[in-house]
Amino acid sequence: MSDNASLSNPFYHRLQVQSMSFLTCCVGIRWATRNLLVVIVILFVAVLYWAKGAWAQGVSDVAAQVQIFLVRDIFPGPVSSYPAHLVEQRGLLYFTAVEPDHGVELWSSDGTGDGTRMVKDVQPGESDRKPEFPDLFDLTPAGDLLYFTATGNAIGLWRSDGTEAGTFALKEAGVSNGPGSLAAVGNTLFFVAADEQSGQELWKTTGTQETTAIVKDIVAGPDSANVFDLTAVNGTLFFTADSRRSLWRSDGTHDGTVQILDGLLQSAITPLTSSGSLFFFQLYTMNPPPAHYEVWRSDGTGAGTFALHNLDDQYLAAHQVTGFNGQLYFFDKAPGRTELVLWKSDGTPAGTTPLNPDNPTALPAGVEFTVAGNHFYYYTRNANFDITIWRSNGSLLGTQPIAVINGGESISVTQLTEYHGRVYFFTPHYDEQMDLWTTDGTVAGTTLLRTFEGEHLPDDDGLKAVPKMKVVADLLLFAANDGMIGTELWGLYSPIELPHGALFLPIVGR
Repeated sequence: MSDNASLSNPFYHRLQVQSMSFLTCCVGIRWATRNLLVVIVILFVAVLYWAKGAWAQGVSDVAAQVQIFLVRDIFPGPVSSYPAHLVEQRGLLYFTAVEPDHGVELWSSDGTGDGTRMVKDVQPGESDRKPEFPDLFDLTPAGDLLYFTATGNAIGLWRSDGTEAGTFALKEAGVSNGPGSLAAVGNTLFFVAADEQSGQELWKTTGTQETTAIVKDIVAGPDSANVFDLTAVNGTLFFTADSRRSLWRSDGTHDGTVQILDGLLQSAITPLTSSGSLFFFQLYTMNPPPAHYEVWRSDGTGAGTFALHNLDDQYLAAHQVTGFNGQLYFFDKAPGRTELVLWKSDGTPAGTTPLNPDNPTALPAGVEFTVAGNHFYYYTRNANFDITIWRSNGSLLGTQPIAVINGGESISVTQLTEYHGRVYFFTPHYDEQMDLWTTDGTVAGTTLLRTFEGEHLPDDDGLKAVPKMKVVADLLLFAANDGMIGTELWGLYSPIELPHGALFLPIVGR
């Protein structure tokens, strides 16, 4: 049949339409058979494209349901108010902040702009102190009250019920401040203070002038007991005292304040960590030399207080420990290795062993553990400075990586905080940038939410300090700098249930 005949023949056209699918299929099969490799490549690319879209859709769904907002610009304009010392008390956030008329003062917030206000002008007048060295310290909830220490022209121990009238000094001089100086046991606040009669000793209060008193004159007379390391464990206070750094416990009474262990080798004790009925601490000692850390445990008795493990790394940071489900977790070198690995201890020397020996880390100084629900989170960093975030239930099989963040030498992970069934955390950078992430404990459910571009307050190590996130009512509150209005108070809201990501792309990053 000629071309012209074929074009003019109605029967041919009907045949062509009816058989088009068949002819196309036959041609396609013959072409695919001859070009099998090309077909495989096309299918592979299609799957990857779909996977990427599915992952992106999961991320988009999570990010779309998370609302990040500025609570209040406390110091108007580009100048920072530097919210710091964030604590939650009775459904409110308490913190310190600086603003032009009053300097650094005590503030509270319910997560709204109108509900964010200065509690009281504790330091009248405009403070000349820098925000990184404020006049207010140690915000500590106890019962229905908030306690804090002050220096400058308002020196002493203060209490607050959240109102201006209910915020006043309990002891106006001689109060110590800093880590381990205040501890709450129920409604009672224990603190360290000094007077002319007794020197520096252990004190307590329940929020009134009448109940603010010395607990016990451990070193009789005007000489000081040098009380440190106040730690609450299951309704009992533990602390160290005197020049030999003896270990003590107290129930708040004179007779109930007793020595557990005398003179721990005249060595420095790091802050104590409780877990279950035990508490753990690290002892820095030169006996035997060279100087090194030891991990100790105590049940509150002399017989139940003893060393568990000699740390192989003599420079290991004391705060790289956590208690979880009655056990202790910390980092040390594994036998025969030079890198640090995760260890666990059940409170016995035989039960103190490496938990995850095949996953070493080149840890930065400020690594954190965070307990969230039935798991705890931590991170490791390899020689290329890539960070792996881990989720663990305390067992080897239950210790799994959930995200790898490709950063660089400048990146770390901090402030992992549980909120509405997910964990939120920051990755700060030396370049004044900070990323906010969230994870549901899976690789696919780990999502970058927002990058904050502005400069943040330097901390003692010269790194950029990271917001102290706190869950208040139904919100997650923190301090951040968006690069336009300085470091201010921000909030985050998400529904209870958020979608999980797709099961692709196990490595996330910028």
